[in-house]
Amino acid sequence: VCSSDLGKIMLHQLFRKAELSYTVSDLSKAIGPIVDLIFISLFIGPAGVTVMGYVSPLIMLFELIGTDISSGSRNKVTSMLGAGKLDEANKVFSASVVLGGTLSLMAAAGVGLFCSGVSLVLGAREPQVFAMTKQYLFGYIIGLPFFTLTRVLTPYLQMEGQYKRINTISIMTTVIDIA
Repeated sequence: VCSSDLGKIMLHQLFRKAELSYTVSDLSKAIGPIVDLIFISLFIGPAGVTVMGYVSPLIMLFELIGTDISSGSRNKVTSMLGAGKLDEANKVFSASVVLGGTLSLMAAAGVGLFCSGVSLVLGAREPQVFAMTKQYLFGYIIGLPFFTLTRVLTPYLQMEGQYKRINTISIMTTVIDIA
């Protein structure tokens, strides 16, 4: 096997591992809301499903925090690593973790402080749905900083080839959500 063929084989193996990691992570991210919806519809009923509908746009907005920081910083770090600028890449990595953590903590604090107003803005006006929306939001904001930091850190682990770790974390998160 010549070095060109060996390089192609290694690249294909790396690509397969990366794609498997992305697939497991995305499946885990998709299974969580499905499981939540099944349990909520079975045990809480239509009001719970209504609450999920009201809260969904806010959750999608909060997911953008980690996703945007992750995408931008990963691109910047990758180009810096390619140019051999390790110190600058470390600074961008650190800044992305601090920014992701800070923004998610601020978002969680804002929702916590203004939970009643946020619930009303989302459309929860009927008393039972309003109370349940507030409860859902309080439960959600507890995990928001961890969720955001996971979104920020995952691409860095993928860049390091830590695919098994990412797959394990994704599977554990899904199992914990189901439990």
